[in-house]
Amino acid sequence: MQYAAPANRGMPARAPGTPSLLAQQQQQPQQIVPPRPIIRAQRGEDPPPAPRQTAARPTPLSIPSPEELGVARSTDNVAVDWTTVHNQLNRMGASCFHLEKLANGGCRITCLLPGGQQGRSRHIEAEAASEAEAIRATLAKADEWASRR
Repeated sequence: MQYAAPANRGMPARAPGTPSLLAQQQQQPQQIVPPRPIIRAQRGEDPPPAPRQTAARPTPLSIPSPEELGVARSTDNVAVDWTTVHNQLNRMGASCFHLEKLANGGCRITCLLPGGQQGRSRHIEAEAASEAEAIRATLAKADEWASRR
């Protein structure tokens, strides 16, 4: 017994009158495939450096003083010129001058100036947070009283 081998082994049977697969591929127009871009692992040239500009001088800053901000400046570190203070008190005729340091860190200044009557003195006193401020306040009060006499 002999067997006849099928002609289209592994291929689907084609209906009569249909063109073969090869004939179908030849009838379709060829598609143009764009070429693939070429990519290189290199960095391009650096652009030329921008011309240097000369920087304008910055505007100087001005910081407001403590007085301009409404904050009193600390006078704790201000040295007192005692010679000037004694000369002013002597010029006013002061018979006594007393400085007292307070427990809270402040200072009290007391002085006695001659009064309008014989044997009577005018007591002037000022208290402030620092010695220099107390002296300034005492001398200002003494000048005011002396100018009214």
